[in-house]
Amino acid sequence: MARVHVGGGRRTTVSSGMGPFFASTSVGGSRRRSTAKRPARPRTVGPAPAQLERARRQAERAEQDAQRDAAIAHLEELRRQTTGVHLQTFPQARPPFVPPPPQLALPWALAEAQAFHLAGIGRFARADRAAARHAAEQDAPAYLAAEQARLNDVYRQLHAAADEWWRALNDNDEDTVCEAVNTAFSDNPAAGSAVGLDGTVLSIVIRQPDLDALPTQAPGLTSAGRPTLKAMTKRDRLLWWLTSMGSNIVAALNEAFATAPGIMAIDLAVLTRMPDTQRLGIVAYGRWTRQAVASVPWRRAEDALRFLDIAEDVDCSVRTTASGNLSTSVKPLDTAKIPGLEALLAQIEDVPKAPPEPAALGGGLRGPRVHCVQKPGC
Repeated sequence: MARVHVGGGRRTTVSSGMGPFFASTSVGGSRRRSTAKRPARPRTVGPAPAQLERARRQAERAEQDAQRDAAIAHLEELRRQTTGVHLQTFPQARPPFVPPPPQLALPWALAEAQAFHLAGIGRFARADRAAARHAAEQDAPAYLAAEQARLNDVYRQLHAAADEWWRALNDNDEDTVCEAVNTAFSDNPAAGSAVGLDGTVLSIVIRQPDLDALPTQAPGLTSAGRPTLKAMTKRDRLLWWLTSMGSNIVAALNEAFATAPGIMAIDLAVLTRMPDTQRLGIVAYGRWTRQAVASVPWRRAEDALRFLDIAEDVDCSVRTTASGNLSTSVKPLDTAKIPGLEALLAQIEDVPKAPPEPAALGGGLRGPRVHCVQKPGC
């Protein structure tokens, strides 16, 4: 009486046809659809294009600020170094100290003698080795005395040479003084060389770095008070260069006076390359006495400009106008009336845009010597 319906995309059902009614039901009951919500998957959210652009601009500004701060620090350190050379102190010359020879002892001499006599003897040649040790014991006292005498003789020779050098330095021997001063100048930022000695007056030449070698920018502040780099005016740049030249001059004077105790005055000339012609010329010369240099307390960078005030027969290519301002150009001084300076310029090889090295400058000016015989100040 019952029928089972399967397939056709329909669920399996059972139907009954008993009586006047017909009924049908699903096999296995009904399936309910779950109403529980599945958890939502998290979505990856990235920065917006505007945010990326803003971060890029911030990174660029930070990099520019770092580069600007580094450039400012470099310029400040460069100015401090170039204008503060005269602030260092130089030790006064002292008589050379020659340490006494070591005092040798018999055990040392015996060890040396044994090493000499046992050389080439095998370890199993016991008789020969015993004989060698006996010979070493016999020779050790004589070897000790001879070696001690040799060391004492070397000490006496070195001590005598040191005394002679010190005496020559104080007596202003030209070769001794020039060699000592040039050795002291070997590490100076501005190449210098002692080129002659006349009595107690030493002649020195300094190669001042060129004006064109200085930077064209300097640290400054914006209208908002932020640090920045600004172009230097010609006067500011020239003032920096003039202060640097004065610093190098004062440092050379102090170091030379400290190195040569017998020197009472220094005739000094300054060479540099002219900005317009790119040829070497003399831009300053004068005579400075030991007493005048020692009378000034060199404490600040600005004190270097006082080199003009304490000199005798001084001349400088940087002029001061009537209003107290500096000139804006550097011109070579006329040296036609000073044969010593003319001879000095004549023997210097001028290589355009390539300042001579300190060693080459010193070697080229060592001979023949240049003396200022017409006018002090070379």
